[in-house]
Order: sequence, then C-alpha cells, then structure tokens
Amino acid sequence: MVALWAVAVLLVLAIAVLLYQGVAILFAYEMPRLDPAASREGPSSSIPELSVVIAARNEIVDLPQTLDDLLAQDCVPG
Repeated sequence: MVALWAVAVLLVLAIAVLLYQGVAILFAYEMPRLDPAASREGPSSSIPELSVVIAARNEIVDLPQTLDDLLAQDCVPG
C-alpha cells in the first residue's frame, strides 16, 4: 500500500515537472527573434551602434547631466 502511494506521488511530481518545463519551452519558442539580416539593411555607416547601461539609484540630481554628457559625445572611427 505504501509503495503504491509513493509511486502515485512520484508520478504526480514527474507530471508537474514536465508541465513546468513544457511551459518554459513554449515561452522560449514564442519569443520574438531578431533577424540578423534586417539589422544590416539600410544605409551603411562607419560609426558602430552601441548601447549604454547606466546604473543609477537615487540619482535624480545627477542623471540629467549624465544623459546630456553621453548624448554630446561623438565617435571618431579609426
């Protein structure tokens, strides 16, 4: 009787794990994908694109000047 109960519990746990992983796989499958060829279309430029990450917490005073300084920078290729 105990063995049957243990098998039932393990079966329920296995089904729960499979459902959990199935949902994660479904979400990953449905995520939009970026087309690498699409980013190469359009006018070519010698200036590379870049991203800037600013770690800021309680920076209400300094953040506007920081953003202005970043936008004022230019990239000289070479």
